[in-house]
Amino acid sequence: MILSAVLLIAFAGCSRSGSSEGGEEPAKPAGAEGAAEVKGPKVEVALDEWSVEPKPASVKAGKVTFVANNSGTMVHELVVLQTDTKGANLPVMGARAEEPGEVLADIDDISPGQSAMMTVDLKPGHYVLLCNLPGHYKAGMYIDFTVE
Repeated sequence: MILSAVLLIAFAGCSRSGSSEGGEEPAKPAGAEGAAEVKGPKVEVALDEWSVEPKPASVKAGKVTFVANNSGTMVHELVVLQTDTKGANLPVMGARAEEPGEVLADIDDISPGQSAMMTVDLKPGHYVLLCNLPGHYKAGMYIDFTVE
């Protein structure tokens, strides 16, 4: 019983998803019950091979709901990174971008044809939206995003 509890706690610590940093609410499938509760502006983010396209490209500060739509043919993720570094200039280690700044939220493993959403409390500043699965950043899956 104690071993099960320890393993559960260790497993829970392995994922960034669902953390409460930055006021993030856990990601939900876009069709999930309660997912229709959009808080603040809604940003639709199209993920494809090899692009990240948010609409709109900037929002006002406050609660923002991101809806990530994977229209590609492989699994993608959406990471919301607050940083002063431009998306094209993120340092790379191995097959992934390093994430200088603060990862405020992410949605892991969005299957092709699927959507998921999350709500994040954003402050004014510069952000990078990216897919940081191995090789995806290098292939161009990032974009700068402004919060006013």
